[in-house]
Amino acid sequence: MDPEKFRLHSFVKNLEAKRARHTELISVYIPAGSDLNIMISMLQRERGTAENIKSATVKKNVTSALEKIVQKLRANYKQTPPKGVAIFCGNISEDLGSEKFITEMIEPPEPLKIKIYRCEREFILDPLKEQLFSRNVYGLLTMDRSEAAMGFLDGNTIKVTKTFEPMIVGKHRAGGQSAQRFDRIREGQILQYYKELANACRIFIDSSVKGVLIGGPIPTKDNFIAQHLMPLEVERKIIKVVDMSISTEISLKDLVELSKDALRDNELVKEREAVDVFFKRISIGDSKILFGKDQILEALNNRLVKHLLVSENLDSKLMDVLLDLAVKTGSNFDIISRNHSEGEQFYQIGGVGAILKY
Repeated sequence: MDPEKFRLHSFVKNLEAKRARHTELISVYIPAGSDLNIMISMLQRERGTAENIKSATVKKNVTSALEKIVQKLRANYKQTPPKGVAIFCGNISEDLGSEKFITEMIEPPEPLKIKIYRCEREFILDPLKEQLFSRNVYGLLTMDRSEAAMGFLDGNTIKVTKTFEPMIVGKHRAGGQSAQRFDRIREGQILQYYKELANACRIFIDSSVKGVLIGGPIPTKDNFIAQHLMPLEVERKIIKVVDMSISTEISLKDLVELSKDALRDNELVKEREAVDVFFKRISIGDSKILFGKDQILEALNNRLVKHLLVSENLDSKLMDVLLDLAVKTGSNFDIISRNHSEGEQFYQIGGVGAILKY
């Protein structure tokens, strides 16, 4: 997972669990390019309006939250940051009459496009969650004449959406008119199967799908593509056709593996390659390879780490420390998911590794 996306993921995960006793948690989104002073003036007006809230407790919590938001914005910015900023504040205490205010702020990885001021029992997080979805989505299809599977490669996750098991009669060995009749039936069933597959491929028309990968044995997949039964919008997105012997759900992973040259910007491919390099260097006894949190923390502090690898399932506090050190010391780093065998193996050996500079 991209480091910025991971930080956003952790930020959202933390806030979405917070609740208030009343409608008093404030969410403010200041979009890229907007005037910060105008937004602060608006929040000050809202603070005045909040004085009309009947409940003394709720009024106190809302006005306090608005004051804290204005103070934090003024303390950190003279103008709106390039991608905008989102700030959240409120009393999350579960005990009546007590206070436990939190104030959290983030500059997201992608520009904010919407201005929001909301006061609810929970924080409004949908605009941030939308940025967690991968922009590099690929359609996947593996097929032969007995089965097929289709799905998506979304970031570092392969999602199976549909499988097929067509009823196609076997080739008939008898001669004469009987054989010809069975051949016609068989060809009709194959064509119907191809049409069903082509219709299902309409899900790849979606604008979020960057490309389509198709795998299967020769000549089945090639005949299917040559029929031009898929929508033209899908055909134009085909970026790789792979010769494969199987077409089960598992084969979607094989299709991705065999299409690495066409997926250079995909998170899953990048992750697997990073872990592959790490394990290969372990296998040859490379002295520049390090694993174990204490040794790696020491190496980071001494600016010896060239490339840091951490599992996304690592303890969040430890991960924050490691990533902060990596940023401060100029080390490259990758966050590795467990959505593939290499990532799971990396997690099982501790979930943190480093390649040293020398």
